[in-house]
Amino acid sequence: MIKLNGVTFCYGNKDGGAGNETGVKNIGLFVEAGQCVVLCGRF
Repeated sequence: MIKLNGVTFCYGNKDGGAGNETGVKNIGLFVEAGQCVVLCGRF
């Protein structure tokens, strides 16, 4: 099993100012044997 705790994914214009950066913060991922988790995005 793979555990990822306290993971933050952010996207947006970090140089543009407040309110432009969005994302998912402080999540936990738990992957059991035989499972597949795909995280995709465009940067």
